[in-house]
This record gives sequence, structure tokens and C-alpha cells, in this order.
Amino acid sequence: MSCCPTDKTQAPGSGYQPKGSFATVAGLKCYTVGSGNNGVGILAIYDIFGMHSNTCEEADRLSEGLDGSLVVAPDFFHGKPWPAEKYPPNTPALQKEIGEWLGGAAAPTSHVEPARAVAKYMIKDRGVKKLGTIGHCWGAKVGVLMGTNPPELRAHAGPHPSFLTKEDGMNAKLPALYLETKDDNLADFEEGVREAGVKNVTVSKYKETFHGFMAGRGDWTQPDQKEISDRAMAELINFYKKWLL
Repeated sequence: MSCCPTDKTQAPGSGYQPKGSFATVAGLKCYTVGSGNNGVGILAIYDIFGMHSNTCEEADRLSEGLDGSLVVAPDFFHGKPWPAEKYPPNTPALQKEIGEWLGGAAAPTSHVEPARAVAKYMIKDRGVKKLGTIGHCWGAKVGVLMGTNPPELRAHAGPHPSFLTKEDGMNAKLPALYLETKDDNLADFEEGVREAGVKNVTVSKYKETFHGFMAGRGDWTQPDQKEISDRAMAELINFYKKWLL
């Protein structure tokens, strides 16, 4: 599957005031919120557009909904995500450029170890005993590639995931929840899940909305989009409560 199967561009920031703070963790600037006193943590992995007000707002909502769990959202791209003004890549030159970027600096495989380094900080320095990940679009693949390393990883969620293959479905080891929009196609992944008899992997359908609605493309100031994002957030929180709390 290609990344970001939609022409919808990034939404403007909502002016949301984050409740957490930024700190450097394992060489990455990270947004962090929640005490994590309950021993639960969520590693949040954004999409190709990088940090957005929605990144912080989602982290805050997850932490609050999970009784103050620690949520950490790293800036994997070091302030240099894919530029919103270059989306959609509707010329041959832009298509070539984004393809090279996704195969190079933004290759999901190259961000697995940085993600694990942040996870290890959450475990060793912040006392997290049960860890979940949430990955959006590109970030869902990073979460999948983390597998069960570190062993404290217990659950993975992926709103509008990209790059998931049949093999990913067959090899799934953790309980997982994916939110599939009208722009996404997880048929191959779901086939792999069925063929391998994998348990506790759910693909929830959000066909009334678009790829990116839970990340930088979502305009949560709009009532219709807010209603859908609230419903998705409730499903995500219930999923994590089942497997982490």
C-alpha cells in the first residue's frame, strides 16, 4: 500500500494548548504527558507530516482516558517532516521525491531502533511495565516492525495505517486495533490474519471518513469530524484498557 492514499492536505492547527511538555529523550524531542504512576505507557508515532497540534491533543486525551498513563510522542524527523505544501505529490518530480524520502530518511525500518530507545526510556526511567503503541499512517508500520521488542510491549493500535502487508497480518503477535477509512485498504493484511489464525487483531471500519482523520489532516474544530474522532478515541481507550490496565 502507498503512504497516505488521499489527496486531502494537512488541516490547520486548532490553537489547542497542550497539557504536557517537551523533553529530549534518546536524542529525540518528545512531547510527554501523564505521570505513568499506574505503570502504563503509550508510545505515539505520528504520520509523515510530523508534529501537529493534534499530536499533542491526542496524547493528552489518551493519557486522561487511561488514568494518567504516560504518553510519549517523539519527533522522529527532527523537525523535518514531509512538507504539507508538497502534498499531494501530483507531479512526476514530487512523486519521485516522496518515493525517495520514504525509501531513505523516512523508511519505517530506519525508525524502529529510535522508537525502541524511547520505549526503553519509558520502561527503565519512568517505570512503565505495560507498553502500547499507536501509529498513524506511516507510524503504524513502525509500530508493527517493533514486534514484541521490548518485551513490555503488550498492544498496538493504528489509525488509518499504511504499508501493512499480508505477511504483517500473518506475523502479528500482539493484540491490535486498526481503524480503516474509506481511503485505506487492509484486505491483504486481513487475509494474512485469517490465514494464520491470528487472534485479538481487529480492523474497525470508519468508511465515512478519510485517511488522516486522527492525525494532522483531522480538523477537530468541525463538529462532524470531532464526532468521528471522539468515537475513535473512545474505541482506542477501551482497547488499551482491556490490554494494558
